[in-house]
Amino acid sequence: ATTIGEACDYLSRAKFGAIIAIERRTRLSGLAETGIELDALASPRLLQSIFYPNAPLHDLGVVIRGDRIAAASVQFPLAEEGVLPPEFGARHRAAVGLTLECDAIVVVVSEERGTVSVVERGQIEGPYDRESLVGELVRRLEGVGEEDEQHAAATGDADAAPEPAEDSSHRTDASPASPASTRPTDAVESRPGTG
Repeated sequence: ATTIGEACDYLSRAKFGAIIAIERRTRLSGLAETGIELDALASPRLLQSIFYPNAPLHDLGVVIRGDRIAAASVQFPLAEEGVLPPEFGARHRAAVGLTLECDAIVVVVSEERGTVSVVERGQIEGPYDRESLVGELVRRLEGVGEEDEQHAAATGDADAAPEPAEDSSHRTDASPASPASTRPTDAVESRPGTG
């Protein structure tokens, strides 16, 4: 969380767009295979250099597995048209699209505004500064295995996903049922991988 917080702090101040998926229970191996395999220890400088404008890998996403960058230049699935209002760019659309399909957490840095958002289960929350981003990632990532075990025991389903935490302090509802309630945090950017 600290590594991502430090990297995003720099990327945000410089207004360098980024999209970082943090793998949880659902393995993103198939998705990662569509990009460039790195299997490198995650560090703020490495993440910053990946998303540096015009760097070979900057335009798409990164998949983090544990403390390692599994892959870069990964194309995330885009949420369907109409799920997000037009104020959101392609990075946010990709983050929502991915998180509607799995339990990953995605951090998005806007190229247009420099804002940092966290997306989980199709919900965009933010903006976050460095300190609040680190705290939010720690909160969301701690106890994931414990929650899964408790949920599975309660439901008898060993593959059950944990219920999302209900904290609406930074929530933006991006579900198809209520796109009008979405609070824009970013301007539209036209090319894929931006947002």
